[in-house]
Amino acid sequence: SFNWQPTEVIKYQLVEGWHVFFASMAISLYTISTIFILGVFTNNIAVGYFAAADKLIQAAKGIYSPVSQAIYPLISKKMHEDQKQGMLFLEKTVLVVGGVMFLISLTMFFGAEVLVNLVLGDKYQESILLVQIMSFLPFVIGLSNMFGIQGMLNAGLKKEFTAIVSFSALLGVGMMCWFVPIYESIASSVIQVIVESFVMILMFCVLFKKTAFLND
Repeated sequence: SFNWQPTEVIKYQLVEGWHVFFASMAISLYTISTIFILGVFTNNIAVGYFAAADKLIQAAKGIYSPVSQAIYPLISKKMHEDQKQGMLFLEKTVLVVGGVMFLISLTMFFGAEVLVNLVLGDKYQESILLVQIMSFLPFVIGLSNMFGIQGMLNAGLKKEFTAIVSFSALLGVGMMCWFVPIYESIASSVIQVIVESFVMILMFCVLFKKTAFLND
């Protein structure tokens, strides 16, 4: 049944969820701005090739989404009970998730031409290279999710998480505005890989430095 919550509870939840909300906004700004910036500085054809390639990458990334949602409460529970044991569980999960996502990315890289021809059609040959460039995004973002959302947030490193995501989003938008007018859709693809890899590395470093992750 529906129950009215005290003001203190609502305030607590808003404060606790602020960092995740702000980080989500920053990520959305960066991802949405990619297509927008590409459209401003190039043409509809370049946007179309990139958007088509990006849909294939998003589909591959989507394979991990249900897993992420399923394991978050489990890792959160383990972290709450014993952070060291929770980190040990996270380490094992990273190996499994990383291995699976790496195989998916590898398949996309070598099977880009087949995927594009099968899903998009032979009119999208320009998208093949873009798919290959972005093919390892599922792997990189999968690890970022493990280090960031599953690890840092559950370890209470919300401010650090927000700072990394926000700075990376600004960095990505800045690089897009600088390089997209010159290299068009190729720049968009490469910058996405660079920024997401940067996020993954920073989150791993913070998690390693401030928790028991890989320090047992």
